Amino acid sequence: MTKPYGFHPTEAEPHLLPLRAAGLRQIVTAIVAEAALERQLRQLPPVRVEIDIPDEHAAAVDADTLRAGLLPLVRAACQATALFRVTAGTGPRLCEVVVTSIDTGTAIEIEVADSGSDAPGDTAAATVVAVAKARAVAERCGGAVDLTACPEGGLAVTLRFPHRRVRGLAA
Repeated sequence: MTKPYGFHPTEAEPHLLPLRAAGLRQIVTAIVAEAALERQLRQLPPVRVEIDIPDEHAAAVDADTLRAGLLPLVRAACQATALFRVTAGTGPRLCEVVVTSIDTGTAIEIEVADSGSDAPGDTAAATVVAVAKARAVAERCGGAVDLTACPEGGLAVTLRFPHRRVRGLAA
């Protein structure tokens, strides 16, 4: 059984106790490391991934939910960026994936942006599947997903998780 982030056994209490939840940056760092290891094991070229998330940011969802929404996006962004690096020929260009977050006061927004090509094919199909998975996760948590074409090429996908899930009141 895997231990959820932020749960640690103590000597006084032999069962798992919720202590301090792992920060969003820690969780995203673990997700990026998992994607990087998968690429290495598959002998794919490494991709530079920058994480720009303040230590104090947190999401009102558990680590497994974040992983389910973000890992497919990080994988697809790395694939698109790596493909662009191989097929580009138009001169040097920064090829990277950037994961950022912003706290809007009512929600935490996590953006995964790549500098990859917008070429159709396997990369586009992987991105469509990744976005569909991310959207399903976000909507289950009362959130949403937005897509934005980056001006320099590539795609930015933003997951929005509300700080508290708003439930409708029965009449």
